[in-house]
Amino acid sequence: MNRFFISFIVALLPLFTFGQTGGKILSIDPVSLPVYDSIPDASDYFSSDYYDQLKSDTGFVYEKLVYESMDLKVVAYVARPNTVSKEKKLPVILFNRGGYIRDNMTIDYLALFHTLVSEGFVVVAPALRQSEGGEGIDEVGGKDLADVWNVLPFIKSREYVDLRNLFMLGESRGGITTLMLLKSGFPLQAAAVYGATTDFSAYMESHPEATAIARSIWPDYEANPEPYHQARSAIQWADRINVPLLIMAGSADETIDPQHSLDLATQLNKHGKEYQLIILRGGNHSLDGKDRERRNSEIVRWFKYAMR
Repeated sequence: MNRFFISFIVALLPLFTFGQTGGKILSIDPVSLPVYDSIPDASDYFSSDYYDQLKSDTGFVYEKLVYESMDLKVVAYVARPNTVSKEKKLPVILFNRGGYIRDNMTIDYLALFHTLVSEGFVVVAPALRQSEGGEGIDEVGGKDLADVWNVLPFIKSREYVDLRNLFMLGESRGGITTLMLLKSGFPLQAAAVYGATTDFSAYMESHPEATAIARSIWPDYEANPEPYHQARSAIQWADRINVPLLIMAGSADETIDPQHSLDLATQLNKHGKEYQLIILRGGNHSLDGKDRERRNSEIVRWFKYAMR
């Protein structure tokens, strides 16, 4: 069997593994946003006036999608303009969220999604199994990757979507998700990550408290951690990242050392890949607060640069 044919089969494996075991749309309903005063720590996200502005924007549609992935019911959030048509197709950003198990995506990412929609994008954000009411166990880069692959049938079913311009954005842990999907050949024009972990071994060494979680997800982790580290460490397989990649980090990130971003950029450069590295002085882990506007503008710029 020649090398080309082997490479072709390997590239298709994720489609065979994930694409044939899910994707059915179970429901899609409008998200009901709560009143401002009922949101815990609401001022960390936006002012009352800004929240009311987002909530009352009739040009912005925010929906909750329930779909099947490997026989599980899982959730994604969809943000789009109110007026869409098949005559003017829109580019899509698949957003991979940060954190482990999450049940607060509706509010956490509302402002970001609204900004991206206002720039002409549709946003689809898989919550991944075990989050937002989804079934199954989140394996942090294991079978949960299927939940991103299996949202593709939904995207392809929307007549207003421009399938030539599919992008991916990952925050923190979502950076691991994004980079692993790039390695497996997910069909994208470009990708961006911020606050991403790129060396899982270094992350575990600097976060010993994470070992208990790792053992609960992967029972054999303590006896044989290396396969789990290698699979989630993009610095070890940067040669397999084949789309333009924007890497952003804050110099004052106390959660993920910005060295992760620097090391990935070094490896991408070594392999002649197209990338851009931006380290924001004094920036925090999520590049929010004073850097939120800069973060969002760089993401939009990068994806518009890569459009067909």
